[in-house]
Amino acid sequence: MVNKFYFKKTVKFFALIVFGIFISCNLLAQSKGYVEVIGKVQQHGKALEGASVKVYKGNEPIDDILTNNAGRIILNLDFNYVYTLVFSKKGAITKSIVFDTKIPDEYKDVFFSNQPFRIDLLSIPDDSIQINIPDKPVAKYAFNPSIDDFDFDQKYSSARKDEFEVLKKDIEAARAKARQDSIADARAQASALSRAAVLEKARQDSIKRAQALADKLEAQEKARLAALEKSQRDSIAKAQADS
Repeated sequence: MVNKFYFKKTVKFFALIVFGIFISCNLLAQSKGYVEVIGKVQQHGKALEGASVKVYKGNEPIDDILTNNAGRIILNLDFNYVYTLVFSKKGAITKSIVFDTKIPDEYKDVFFSNQPFRIDLLSIPDDSIQINIPDKPVAKYAFNPSIDDFDFDQKYSSARKDEFEVLKKDIEAARAKARQDSIADARAQASALSRAAVLEKARQDSIKRAQALADKLEAQEKARLAALEKSQRDSIAKAQADS
């Protein structure tokens, strides 16, 4: 005779297994692939914290995040869209990257993770320099069927790098000019202060000379009056003696 308690436990156990398989299959059926984007923003080789990363899906802005203290960002992008990531920070060059996530249908449930990229936001002496920066992304990522993965267009990135090398030289020239202008201004201010100091010293010397002359004339006048007074007293004394 079958133990009813054992039978109930066995049925419950198998029911749980079947339910678990059902849930797992359902989740797998609902799984959806995406592209994980990992990047690092830096400035002159050092991690740049607090840089803004605006995310556009087509022409629609969908997110705006800040880099962490290591300058890192991680984003999950849906398939079959063109995303633009715009990196910016005050006092630095603004750059962008394009991710085209279109893929063949057979890869729609696959998870991809790009090789972490690095983007350098050069500091600039004047925000007006932004108007001279070509309005093009610095890199373009897309699915490469020859490697069955996402990759960047090396030829395009190389051309953009050459453009930024020219821009980098222009920025350095602008910095050098700003330094020279600053030095020239400092020298002009120092020269103006020096002239003012010379004029002030001449004024003080003139006052001292005038005061010395006034003191001398006053002393001479006192001596003349004293001599005159003495002469008068002597004259009076002599007159009294003769009478």
